[in-house]
Amino acid sequence: MNTLIRVSIVLFFLYSCKKTSLEEVKHLTKEKNTPIEVAHDIEFVFSDSAKIKARITAPLMETYQNNDYYSILPKGLEITFYNALMQPNAYCFANYGIRRIREKLITLRDSVVVVNLKGDTLKTEELIWDERTDKVYSNKFVRVRTKDEIIKSEGFESDPTFSFYKFYKIRGTISLDQ
Repeated sequence: MNTLIRVSIVLFFLYSCKKTSLEEVKHLTKEKNTPIEVAHDIEFVFSDSAKIKARITAPLMETYQNNDYYSILPKGLEITFYNALMQPNAYCFANYGIRRIREKLITLRDSVVVVNLKGDTLKTEELIWDERTDKVYSNKFVRVRTKDEIIKSEGFESDPTFSFYKFYKIRGTISLDQ
């Protein structure tokens, strides 16, 4: 009798198991777009030859590794750029950022504002910092206000200190009276 109960239990479990197709297994184990790392209150320091070039702070960073390897800063970020003497010389703020790690590109989006030590202010909806070439640029509409004028253009290029500008497709320049 004891053997009969054991065999019945084994048969019950064998028949209750459902065969799963390979497609179902693939679907269940399919890679979801979830971060491989999540960090709060982060600080990045970019340096070259032991000299600080920039410092990025953000309240949240999520890193993903799908077909690409990238980090997003979905709650905004601040960047401080430094000159050769490691003194702050420009500040940048944005509501969203993404860093393409392999390409060494940082794209800032949504209410991007840059201010240099001269007080010049740039506003745009997208700004890209190419870490390899050490250039900052945008192909979107930009508005730069200096102490003397307001410049509006479609496209912009600069060094990270925002000291030397190059504008593309200038839409207009407005001189400011003192």
